[in-house]
Amino acid sequence: FILGVGNYDRWWGPSHHASLILSNYSKSSPGLFIRSLEGFTSSLPLIRSFGKLNFSFFANQLERNRAIKNPFLISGRLSFNPVNGLTIGLTRSIMFGGDGKDNSFKALWDSIRGDASTMQGKSDGNIDNELAGFDMKYSFSVNDLVWSFYGQYIGEDGTDYWPWRTFYLAGTEFIFLKDGNLNSVVIEYVDTYYNGQDIGTNVIYEHSSYTSGYRYKGSPLGAFIDGDSNYMHLSLNSEINNITNIEFSMFYGNLNKDNSGTKNSWGTTNEDFYGIVLNFDFKVNSKIEIGLNLTSLSESLSYRGKTLDKNILGIDFKYRF
Repeated sequence: FILGVGNYDRWWGPSHHASLILSNYSKSSPGLFIRSLEGFTSSLPLIRSFGKLNFSFFANQLERNRAIKNPFLISGRLSFNPVNGLTIGLTRSIMFGGDGKDNSFKALWDSIRGDASTMQGKSDGNIDNELAGFDMKYSFSVNDLVWSFYGQYIGEDGTDYWPWRTFYLAGTEFIFLKDGNLNSVVIEYVDTYYNGQDIGTNVIYEHSSYTSGYRYKGSPLGAFIDGDSNYMHLSLNSEINNITNIEFSMFYGNLNKDNSGTKNSWGTTNEDFYGIVLNFDFKVNSKIEIGLNLTSLSESLSYRGKTLDKNILGIDFKYRF
């Protein structure tokens, strides 16, 4: 396993374009982490049936410039492979403590046990902000094609120690060889719009006590579309030869569908949008790689109060030491 201190990007889940509970779209926060390196198995009868196990855990501190200053983000993930081709992941994330909150070990233990959630009847100022859920990916081969199905199901806070107010993503992936070159097709749908009977919008990534929400420096820690949104993405990736790679994507989204909520990173004026992305990568040699990127949107979007350009052209340069 690896034990470390610092800022470390994470992507938890099988998806390609959005992770509901932890992604690298927001900046990474500082803290402690431990994770398995290559996975491990156990000879114990019950645990042995889970196959290869992988785990990751971290305890980070978020920024000062938010409603509850300096809260802690404590998260853990366990994944296992009970049968060939199937991976199951269990994930939990807790926003706990901060200035003016109870930062004691007892309060932390209450959060870990699940007794500090608003859904468990807590009404004092020490309720935490929790997300938890699971994901699955199943892959199988059909002739020269590798076909995968995957999904992620996450809930806000919880009742009776079970995630509640849920949201999800689902996708499928095809990987195949053509003329000796690797190709892939990914179709993914993400939905963070909770429309339960008990409450309306402004639920996902929001919280009554931690009013800055499940965000770091204004950006969601999970899916980049933030709450009350949905998103569909189709991408095609192809190796032209051993030095050239091209990726083409088409996508459609509806951000902050109800146009409300003061903390949503996409503001309150966004409507349906669609767009394309074209990435072209060329390997000059084993150390140097050059990329050309084009993004074109149907309309200008507002992100954290700033207007994004409809058309963006970029050039990447990578050098490996």
